[in-house]
Amino acid sequence: MKSRAKPTPRSQQRQSHANRFSAAVKAFLSGKTGGSNPLAQLGEGGMLYATQMFEFDDLEATFGKEMGRDLFKQVKPHLERALDSLTPALSHPEWDDKLEDIGLVFSHPEMIDFWAAWQPTAGPSGPEAERDTLKALMATVALARTSPHFDDGWSLLKGDPELFQLFTDVSTAAKQRPGARNWGTPKLIPCGSLTRQRPRLGETCRKPALEARIAMMKRLDALMPKAKIGRTLLIDASAIPAWAPQKSGRKNPKLEAVYRKNCPEAGYRAYLYGGGVKEDVTDVVDSGGAKGGGNTRAWRGYHYVAILDQATGLCLNSALIDASINEWEALGTLLDELFALWPELLPRVELMAGDSAYDHDLTCSLLEVHYGIRPVFRLHMNAKDRDLPFSRGDARKYKHDGRLICVHKEVLDHLGADRPSRAGLTPGAPTPETAFRVRSTGCPHCGGTPSAQMRNDWSKLTAIPHHPYGRPDLYAVRAAAFSRLRNQIEGHFNRIKAGFHLGHDGAGRTRIGDRPSHEALFHLAELGMIAMALTDQLDQAPGHQRPAPVSSVLAGWQAPAVVAPPSAAPTPVPAPKPKPKPASAPEPPEADEEPELEEEEAPRAPVGFDTLFGPLRGRDRRPPPTPKE
Repeated sequence: MKSRAKPTPRSQQRQSHANRFSAAVKAFLSGKTGGSNPLAQLGEGGMLYATQMFEFDDLEATFGKEMGRDLFKQVKPHLERALDSLTPALSHPEWDDKLEDIGLVFSHPEMIDFWAAWQPTAGPSGPEAERDTLKALMATVALARTSPHFDDGWSLLKGDPELFQLFTDVSTAAKQRPGARNWGTPKLIPCGSLTRQRPRLGETCRKPALEARIAMMKRLDALMPKAKIGRTLLIDASAIPAWAPQKSGRKNPKLEAVYRKNCPEAGYRAYLYGGGVKEDVTDVVDSGGAKGGGNTRAWRGYHYVAILDQATGLCLNSALIDASINEWEALGTLLDELFALWPELLPRVELMAGDSAYDHDLTCSLLEVHYGIRPVFRLHMNAKDRDLPFSRGDARKYKHDGRLICVHKEVLDHLGADRPSRAGLTPGAPTPETAFRVRSTGCPHCGGTPSAQMRNDWSKLTAIPHHPYGRPDLYAVRAAAFSRLRNQIEGHFNRIKAGFHLGHDGAGRTRIGDRPSHEALFHLAELGMIAMALTDQLDQAPGHQRPAPVSSVLAGWQAPAVVAPPSAAPTPVPAPKPKPKPASAPEPPEADEEPELEEEEAPRAPVGFDTLFGPLRGRDRRPPPTPKE
């Protein structure tokens, strides 16, 4: 594990780049650079500042297109402060060694508790050693960061005695936990005999994994009190293709059943991206891949829905659901699970940011009424003005961006919002919908502050407005949240797919049919990221130290010795008839050294959906038959 530098606020980055640019120009003018171009010595940051200085300001290029220059000047100072306030509190450490990194993940007591609680559901009896061996195999596939395939993970686990001993020690430590069941220790049994246990083990991973991640996040919160963990939440979904034909069966139910034969919970979905929003085009596109100029994403598989903490970039809760189900339908279940284990987090949550897939009345009202969280979702543009049937004030209509229109046909600026208190209410308990109102400044002919109930249109009449008129500070919060959403949520998906090799297309898909096992791999990867971030912060915090390693393999662990170059003196190998070695061959490792593992080729990928989401929207989700391997 290698630590990375803590992110710096945007204003400090710009000032640093400006100083470097000024110094380089002065050196060039004084002749100290020998006539060379000063910009060549600035690096990427200095070049960025020079481009902004001579061409345009980057904020105006990003946000100025949506408003005039004069209006942008009012928003810019608020936007700078909002971006600084949403600077991430930590950088994720780099994974650089399989054995050490996996050992650090399982050095935390929460991970040992998770290992002890993660047991298969009741089913046919079998060898006790299969349970822990299968858990070790799934952890290797998820955390070794080499391949998403179980056969590759088994080859790595079987071929590395130290890695196998590490999971043996983890199982031994887990058996000492109160109430833990003694399933024995992992044994090198054939990989094929483990497959019958995998679906029953995958079904039980979700609950102990969520408990372990919340416990580690609480420790991280206590370690970083100034980080404001939980103040801003981010939500989005990523496409996870399943090991099934990437085609649609919407016109033929029998064909749909054939496509779902190996992956019963893998549905079909197609999105059209453009203009900052995404549109569902499942009824138009019939095959996977890019269509319509590369702006369409179609696949058969799953939605990987994740809720992230913006301050740390770590996943608080996630799920793999059938892609034919709307991703926003998982929001309520994910929040219920999260706040049931961490109710103290809810009062500090100020807003949740997401893309246009969550811009619906149901999601916005769910957040406001049941949790007191302000929704910040990208708006579906609709240029028509709409009436206000429930309004009692002077406002009679509202525009597509949420601005109210009074009886004198004057478009009013946003003033604020009335939201009831949630004091004494438990997470999920509703507050009166009629108590939520948006208020605007009155026109010269109107007195007071015209208002309208949010329930007229929860997605447009929001506490954080979709426009900068009247409250540019609140609009700056929305714009900054979208900027962090785009960077951090995509960064999380990139770490899952490119770093842990889960969720790839084509031949990189994980070749198993049951969704719970796929979801278990994602949970293990997320637990690994949280555990590594916690270890990194313990190393940096004064007066704290990382937990002692559970395994004896890592008790005095050091980085593997570098293999000697070809020019080094060869090490004699006792043998009856030693064979001559080529001159270019490297020196073989000493007897007490472990040969370095070669990196395996780039991978293939996973999938998922859960019975937990069965009752959503009245859909019939009968338990699928056990898939054949």
